This record gives sequence, structure tokens and C-alpha cells, in this order.
Amino acid sequence: MVRTYWLGLRPSQLPEGEIHWPLIEIEPLPITEEMKEAWEWASDAIWTSRTAVRLWSQVCPGLGPQAHWAVGEGTAALLQQLHWPVAGVASVMTAEGLRDLLKDRWTGKERIVWYHAAGSRDILMEEWEASHRNVRHFPIYETVICKGAKLPPIEMGDTLVFTSPSCVKAWGQLRESAEVSKRVTVRCIGPITQQAWEMAKVTL
Repeated sequence: MVRTYWLGLRPSQLPEGEIHWPLIEIEPLPITEEMKEAWEWASDAIWTSRTAVRLWSQVCPGLGPQAHWAVGEGTAALLQQLHWPVAGVASVMTAEGLRDLLKDRWTGKERIVWYHAAGSRDILMEEWEASHRNVRHFPIYETVICKGAKLPPIEMGDTLVFTSPSCVKAWGQLRESAEVSKRVTVRCIGPITQQAWEMAKVTL
């Protein structure tokens, strides 16, 4: 029987018959008063993941900034469920997509807050610092390998679905002590995950 394993965080909709086999999990980071003050201070909020939205909404459920900008329709949908006004959605689900969306939208007067994963790519901050944007940003979670995580019992013809660069990294770390030689199909969700897979030069 051919199987498909999703190796990252649980997807919002797991296709019927496919298996969630998480290698990674979310570890929230401490929330400081400075983070909460920034929420009240900001006119605009940046969201690059649904996880950040979910975690922050548990801390500060109020409206906060007047405009919210999202990477991906899934993140935007969660913002709308919270009744946080979505000003724009990056059609390309990358930091570059968000950068391009905002390039001609912002006037320079915005007060921007960004809650994100520890280790997020620097492209957004580099862009904002170069253009002297008024930005405050805070990591509110990190992605870690699940305690007791192990590789799935794959067989020839199975499919592995990687949903993030963190998922690719976890696979590589766990595979150091696990022999995997059977032929499988690899699917990467999004161009950044695909790039991470290719750069890792992981072979099956």
C-alpha cells in the first residue's frame, strides 16, 4: 500500500487517506511587556505564518493595529476569523512576495510590528532597514524537533511531504542515524522549502 506522509506541522486540511507524521513542533517563546506595548503602538502588523497569528491572538486578542499584512491565503483567513482587518495578501507565499506587495503600498509613516519565528529569513528586515522603516520585530516561537521523533516506515513508492525548511532540517538531523535507501517521492510545499531541500542535498 502506497502512503503519503506529511512531516511538518499539521496542515489545516490533511488530504483523506494521507498520514500526519510530525518531525517538528512549535515551542512558544516568552512574551514580554515590550511585545505587548508594540502591539498598541503599531499602525501595521506583518504576519508570515498562521502559527504566529494563533500564538499572538492568545496573548493579545484585541484589534491592535489598523492594518494587517499576510503571507498566504491561509494566514489571511485566520486574521479574518479574528476580525483583524487584512490590508493585503502576498500572492507569492515568500518573504519576497510580501516585500514586493508592500513596496508601493507604504508611505513611510507606518509604525510596523512583526511577530515571527526565531531564525526567520532576514530579507524583510534588510529591506526595511535600507528604506528606514519604523519597524519593531519579535520572535514569539521556534520550531524544534519533536521529542522522540523518528522517521516514518517508508516503503518504495511512498511520498514524503516537507512543509517548511525546518522540516527539511529535522529530516537531515534524524537521518544521520537512520538508513533510508528505498525509492520514494518528495514533495515540498512552497519555493523556499524546495530550495532548502535542494541546498541540503538530501538523497533517499
